[in-house]
Amino acid sequence: MILSELTAFYQRMLKEPNVELPPPGYSRELIGFVLVLTRQGVLRRILPRLDDKGKARPLLVPAPRKQSGSGISPNLFWDNTGYLLGVDGKDKPERSAKTFAAFRQAHAALARDTGNARLEAVAAFLEAWRPEMFADQEVGPLILDKNGVFQIEGDQGFLHEQPDIRHIWEEQRRAGEQEPSGICLATGKTAPIARTHPPVKGVSGANPTGAALVSFNCDAFESYGKSQSFNAPVSREAAEAYTSALNFLLRKESGHCLRLGSTSLVFWTEQPGPAEKVFLSFLSYEDGEALPCDAGTAEDRELLGRTRAVLRAARDGKKPADADLAALRAAETRFFLLGLKPNQARLGVSLWQISSLGQLLENLGRHYHDLALAPQYANDPPLPPLWMLLRELAPQGKTDNIPADLGEALSRAVLSGGRYPENLLAVVVQRIRADKDISYLRAALLKAFLLRNHPSQGVRTMTLDDNRKDRPYLLGRLFALLEKTQNDAVGSVGASIKDRYIGAASATPLLVFPQLLRLAQHHISKADYGNYDEDKIADVMRHINAFPPHLSLQEQGDFFIGYYHQRVANYQKKEKE
Repeated sequence: MILSELTAFYQRMLKEPNVELPPPGYSRELIGFVLVLTRQGVLRRILPRLDDKGKARPLLVPAPRKQSGSGISPNLFWDNTGYLLGVDGKDKPERSAKTFAAFRQAHAALARDTGNARLEAVAAFLEAWRPEMFADQEVGPLILDKNGVFQIEGDQGFLHEQPDIRHIWEEQRRAGEQEPSGICLATGKTAPIARTHPPVKGVSGANPTGAALVSFNCDAFESYGKSQSFNAPVSREAAEAYTSALNFLLRKESGHCLRLGSTSLVFWTEQPGPAEKVFLSFLSYEDGEALPCDAGTAEDRELLGRTRAVLRAARDGKKPADADLAALRAAETRFFLLGLKPNQARLGVSLWQISSLGQLLENLGRHYHDLALAPQYANDPPLPPLWMLLRELAPQGKTDNIPADLGEALSRAVLSGGRYPENLLAVVVQRIRADKDISYLRAALLKAFLLRNHPSQGVRTMTLDDNRKDRPYLLGRLFALLEKTQNDAVGSVGASIKDRYIGAASATPLLVFPQLLRLAQHHISKADYGNYDEDKIADVMRHINAFPPHLSLQEQGDFFIGYYHQRVANYQKKEKE
């Protein structure tokens, strides 16, 4: 199913104008230099092909003939310096000599078999070149280990772009199709089956030179005497199509990819339209305020506005406007979401979901409804994107530190409408204990988790709930009031009671609160509004008959929600005064 839908997407995108998708038999690779040869095969110069940061720029070239770790297998008409010039930065001169010899032999044989003048010039250059000459090239340090292509002096364009060379490449491709035929699992058609599949590039954490989605790298995986990918027959055409589609989707600038921790999430629609851009906007931008990928058409902006209105209505528990729902139904199409993770032998599929725009918006609306919380500051986003929530769970706020598998599990819950991952509560509480920060987003995650995963435990509101009498919530409110009393009395101090005691107070209230209440009497006597603070503390204490020795993890979640609600109420009260 995954390969079939990716193949169909590839065929669809080939018909789209202004889409840089490689045609069958070609691949977009990073090319860092050009070897300019005379028609006699003499090296005229080496032209770097780098951007302002010294990185190679993408170029459409014949599809690679090898995968990482698959031995020595030279590409035709392009490759890295180890193959083209016999030099690399891996400090393995013996292997470099072998790769260069293989590249030279392949092009000499092709020149001999075709009699093509351009290929004869390449063969002459390779025959005369010695790896020691690389040290004499001024641009050597800039191009080492980068990919390069050829250009014959006087030609417009590179060697592989010339019509006669393109014809030779097509013949080479057809010659390589002398594989057994079978029924392709992706298309259902009888065609030559691919022995190996092209590499997929761009998955976060995977080998940058590419990794396989489908491969059989051990005899134990093979059956009925079939080797390699003949065990899961996919035609060469379909293998090239689905890998080209994935490589396109995984590009940073494609507008179809979102990286959540170790998971690379790609998505696409069955039919073209603005839905893809709108969906990315709500996953990647605060409140969907920005549309990526030049999605500035009136249709895109209108759909974005209606989508935002529907999601906000769902968040607030209101019925969306009929006009907004009608516009979204008109843009209805099947939606595909695929999550990929790096693995040792091949890529792992962590998420595969087929849905519709309407269903996804319904699931997103439920997610935002569960998250809905009174903001602490004016710039707190009402519809926070996934990456922002995950960043709150990462040590030091770095996305590289997002706990393993949590990004994948949380995104699955949000997009499918299912339960949040069970370890979400523990991770949020752990971060609060470590940072002593009960932020808007962390409190919202706690509320969402408890509301969805434990709906029978009572109602959890957006704002302070004076009707809630459960002890964990009241204890959180009490701690926020004690903190305010200290602040009113002594102002900002180096280490407040929150910095010192909130972790222990949320886990073992009996050990902490008696001491804090004694300290509060001192603060009340010094504060200008001490009597007011004392009355608020008494209102909460009236419903607490005893301090429990321990709070469960779930109760700690309610403790922090109560703390957050009361602190926001304290701030709002101060603003009114």
